Amino acid sequence: MSESLLDYGSEMDEDLTLKIFNDGEEVQLLIKTAERHLSDAGKPSIAVTLESIQYPDDYDDIYVYIGIIIDEDTGKARKKKLSRLKEFYAAFGIDHTMPVTIEIDLPGKTGWGIVGVEDYQGNTKNTIKRFGVGS
Repeated sequence: MSESLLDYGSEMDEDLTLKIFNDGEEVQLLIKTAERHLSDAGKPSIAVTLESIQYPDDYDDIYVYIGIIIDEDTGKARKKKLSRLKEFYAAFGIDHTMPVTIEIDLPGKTGWGIVGVEDYQGNTKNTIKRFGVGS
């Protein structure tokens, strides 16, 4: 099968801009990917790519990092990370009493989140303000 770049001409005339959700909107989400991540500062997290279940092709993916507790985390820092992880687990129906293999067990799970809007390197993108058990 031979394809030419001209074959895409009519599609390129369409508006190809991916949408973002409004600040505070509740969205049903699918975990597309999840993997261990190390920040530039060497702090571990779970890097999660989320997709809208209702509009998978129209809205841009949402990328979030869920901090993993390290030995230096005490007091408030520890509680904040635990709270965010607990919220994430509850929203996606993940049993915190069972072992989880991030890359295998998380993709495909569905849940809800309240989206936020932020500027990142000159572009507007969605983030997750809070994970929750949706409507």
